Amino acid sequence: MATKVSTVFLSYSRDDSDFAIRIAEDLKAAGASVWTDRLNIKGGELWDVAAQEALTSCPRMLAILSPDSISSRNVMDEVSFALEQHKTVIPVLYRDCTIPFRLRHLQYVDFRKDYARGLKDLVKALLTGEPQVEANGTVTANKKVRIAIEQVDALQFEGDVLLLKYAQGLHGVDRVVYGRLKQSQVDSKLPAIGKFMLQGTAGVLAVDSVLFVGVKPLAEFGYAEIRAFACDALAWLGENAFETGLVGLTLHGPGYGLDEAEAFRAELAGLMDAVTAGKCPGALQQISFVEGNVGRAERLKGLLENLLPDGLLVAGGQRSQGSLQTRAVASLQDVGLASAGKPHVFVAMPFAESMEDTFHYGIQGAVNAAGMLCERADLSTFTGDVMAWVRDRIASSKLLVADLTGANPNVYLEVGYAWGCKIPTVLLVKDSAELKFDVAGHRCLVYKSIAQLEESLKRELKVLSGRPD
Repeated sequence: MATKVSTVFLSYSRDDSDFAIRIAEDLKAAGASVWTDRLNIKGGELWDVAAQEALTSCPRMLAILSPDSISSRNVMDEVSFALEQHKTVIPVLYRDCTIPFRLRHLQYVDFRKDYARGLKDLVKALLTGEPQVEANGTVTANKKVRIAIEQVDALQFEGDVLLLKYAQGLHGVDRVVYGRLKQSQVDSKLPAIGKFMLQGTAGVLAVDSVLFVGVKPLAEFGYAEIRAFACDALAWLGENAFETGLVGLTLHGPGYGLDEAEAFRAELAGLMDAVTAGKCPGALQQISFVEGNVGRAERLKGLLENLLPDGLLVAGGQRSQGSLQTRAVASLQDVGLASAGKPHVFVAMPFAESMEDTFHYGIQGAVNAAGMLCERADLSTFTGDVMAWVRDRIASSKLLVADLTGANPNVYLEVGYAWGCKIPTVLLVKDSAELKFDVAGHRCLVYKSIAQLEESLKRELKVLSGRPD
């Protein structure tokens, strides 16, 4: 029994027969070609043979979802076969139910409250050729993926996969997450450089799975490596977990000293590399930067809005010269790849919470406005190879900015090292009475407010960097 090339196979539970027949007849009346056993198998034909032939030859499937269908072995077998044969599967949500994992991130058509609206949307999908996610996980041209900033603790992020680096040692969020997994006896060998480990969380985290990506040690994990990390992780999911619909990842770099804005641009550029090349999960709908710090989350939202105003990446297809994504691609083209050659300022100050606003709104903005990257590291936080990184970043910096407020000994140590490397320094302090004898004779910018600090530092850096007004 032959079927048309465009015919769609209707998979449903016998308990949903009335709805299945209604939707099949309405779709046929609208001009769609639909195969269903009740309407297409003729008297005397063997049901299983006819159904198998139709399932094999139909390039698309409508899977009617209800409590009865998701518990039906026949329906789930038909869905699995369609996915394995790289057919396009369109879920039709008939009644409230738990959507099976294999289907939960394919775009479904909702019939639960408004049959007429659902039918209109389904006819449009079937007859107008709107982009769909292919069952083999490849991404169709013009598929849109949303980029978002979620202000939430990584442990509470609800999604399919959380992407984390493993820098041949555990740091920050990856250390906390791995510790939680290990406490719950979910334990696997962490990946070597260039390798991947996808680990289910068994309910100990809000996310379903964690993908650990083996990368270079922190001292070697710069902007270019951040860009590569984001691209490679998404591409790996595209090849190995194509049903992934919601991905989360944390921002890498600022926690160990890199410029926050440049690190974000590098990571976003890596995601863009993968999505625009179609090297991502076919079911992918959204990628969220997961950030627990309220202030940083707001700053990242501002950066994202400037870089990608509509918050969308588009896979494949041709972009017009004036499109938002084309401009974003142009602005991010060299980020990460050329970041190492950009002049940077190293900031010596504690990572204390009381100093966060001073850094982000008094120092970082002024440094970036001067056309330089803004990097810092707290010597009390890291040891070993990261100490070598700190020394290298100070020695290679254009200048060092040090806030001596609080007389932190690590800050004085960094100032001394900069002087030993003959790196120009800009000293800051809220109260000049706090200055120690060894810097008391040096010029120091005294500030009373963050706004005053930003303006004073902008003027100072403009002179030191030789930038015109």
